Amino acid sequence: MTQAVVLIHGIGEQKPMDTVRGFVESVLPPPMSEGEQYWSKPDPMSESFELRRLQAVGRNKIHFFEYYWAYQISGTKIRHLTHWLLDLLLRRPRNVPPGLRTIWWLSWILLIGLVIAIASGAVAHFMQANQDRSPYTPISVLLALLLSGVQGFLLYYAGDAARYLNPSPENIALRQRIRADGVALLRRLHESGEYDRIVVVGHSLGSVIGYDIL
Repeated sequence: MTQAVVLIHGIGEQKPMDTVRGFVESVLPPPMSEGEQYWSKPDPMSESFELRRLQAVGRNKIHFFEYYWAYQISGTKIRHLTHWLLDLLLRRPRNVPPGLRTIWWLSWILLIGLVIAIASGAVAHFMQANQDRSPYTPISVLLALLLSGVQGFLLYYAGDAARYLNPSPENIALRQRIRADGVALLRRLHESGEYDRIVVVGHSLGSVIGYDIL
């Protein structure tokens, strides 16, 4: 049986082929001798020259493809994250799925606690700064570095989810491109007539994209 496996990567600024290579090395058995575990060949199904087709070495003909979509999302800002999170939090409790209500309430408790902690810390910092006559205390520098790191982490990882999962007008175009390219890849695989079975594997946000294009 000739099979095509399409891997859809998850959130984060993924580089082409990183996820699929790790996946192939994990699912394929090790080579019987010192030979290769898989071959890397030009990808005839993708329109991107950054991608390759990985072919398992052995009797079974299995081709691995990566559907790479990360480059479609760019320019994510903090406002995209806050709009998405507020949209999730500012909904009526009865509209929250039963399996997520505990997490929803815990998120509210943590958010309120965070606001109180930040407000208390800001007041204490302001009073200390007035006493020291210097706005650049070690605590302020540490808080600034911590805030910058958290902001970068959120944009780097959660930003993709915020853009794809939130159907606001400015996100519609990128959602359309990601889905359309995925559908086009599956159509080319089907129309090639080369494969008896096509398997779609999604990781993290890639699983949502996989459901959408299917």
